[in-house]
Amino acid sequence: FFEENRRGPLMRDALLHRDGEAYLRLMNQSGRSSEELLGNIRSAAGDDALERGLALAASLLAGRGAWRVHGGGFAGTALCIVPEEKLSAFCRELETHLAPGCCHRLQIR
Repeated sequence: FFEENRRGPLMRDALLHRDGEAYLRLMNQSGRSSEELLGNIRSAAGDDALERGLALAASLLAGRGAWRVHGGGFAGTALCIVPEEKLSAFCRELETHLAPGCCHRLQIR
């Protein structure tokens, strides 16, 4: 909780200073913290799709980009920041292993 609260302003500052590398590093730290310490990536019914999706996203990104859980537990989603050149392959793999149409592409400008 305290570490996550310290990360928020650092993430804001990274965005303000257009430091994408720092932002992605902090986002991944936040994602790992949520996954490991909150244990909120599996539903009460035992559905592990979010857990599998996060592991696959981390593997596919291999240090380039970021991932984290949002709203874990009962209906969680993952937010992934994916380099443009990896996007098609990334979505194809997730949709193959999870469900067709599970990736929704957004663009930040």
